[in-house]
Amino acid sequence: MAFNKKDLLAEIKEQFLEEDNRRPWIVAFSGGKDSTAMLMLVWEALAQLNDIERKTREVYVICNNTLVENPRVLQFVNKQLNTIQEKSIELGMPFKVDHTTPQLENSFWVNLIGKGYPAPTNMFRWCTDRLKSLLLHNI
Repeated sequence: MAFNKKDLLAEIKEQFLEEDNRRPWIVAFSGGKDSTAMLMLVWEALAQLNDIERKTREVYVICNNTLVENPRVLQFVNKQLNTIQEKSIELGMPFKVDHTTPQLENSFWVNLIGKGYPAPTNMFRWCTDRLKSLLLHNI
């Protein structure tokens, strides 16, 4: 499948302006190449809208701290998130940054060692629900 940036930006703008009770968007951000590319595309598309159109909905940039990240990676991601929030305010963009962290009883190590869960695999990905998906409901 060919990557057509112009078409992607147009599609993002069209969906952002769609009438759907102004439901907010959530962009997951880990600092990796995939989430960075997605965030950059959404940012670039919304930067092309006028000030009134940008107020159509809020966009939450969510980082899930699973408590197993390398401290240097986490420091890098937090720096990026701070920059995103600062630039969003400065440029009048609709982005709001938030972090999620699992409760202790749902943390990776408590489940793996304390509760005896097997290490996650492609067939049994218990960690995605417990460390990421369920946390979005608390925002």
